Amino acid sequence: MNITWDYHIHTTFSDGKNSVDEIAKSSKKIGLLEIGITDHVRKNITYNFSDLLREIKHAEKKYQIKIWKGAEVRMLQDGQLDISDEILNKTDFVIGSIHSWPEDVPFEKGYQFLSESPCNIIGHVKFLNENLIKLFIKKKKILEINNQYRLPDEELSLIKKFPELKVSFGSNTHDINHLKPAHDYFQYVATKYCYDNQIWKFT
Repeated sequence: MNITWDYHIHTTFSDGKNSVDEIAKSSKKIGLLEIGITDHVRKNITYNFSDLLREIKHAEKKYQIKIWKGAEVRMLQDGQLDISDEILNKTDFVIGSIHSWPEDVPFEKGYQFLSESPCNIIGHVKFLNENLIKLFIKKKKILEINNQYRLPDEELSLIKKFPELKVSFGSNTHDINHLKPAHDYFQYVATKYCYDNQIWKFT
């Protein structure tokens, strides 16, 4: 399967280096047909999410590339996603991620919390084992294959053992120069470790 999408990209609205316009232009140039803008959000968001949505709509029309409205959201230690209902309702999808976790709490607990949360995709997992895969399948969560947090081949090899598992490809790009290398990595993983029907995409 030819991977012509990337569902995890950050812009200058959060901690990315490039504007929505620059990202759309670069994505189109390397042959992507769909992208997901997934800037970091918090319940107390520090930027105007509506402004981001307006820029997405403008770039989508200008470059004739489908841009999905996403968000990357951290899992809090109390088991809640750090996102307001207002923002949640404006997104097409949500990536739930763990960026830091208390040392005295098992890391697996964070993934259990994420699996119970309203996120669609479990972002940049730190490790992968059969128990986690079974949990994601049971809770109907999508596993993200992330370019910035690459899993070892022996862990990626578990994917084909569970045909029910769905996987998403997201570069976690903060700089447009990383788009093409991420695309190449996705092709490698998709070809070697995934059945075509395991690969999730919007359209």
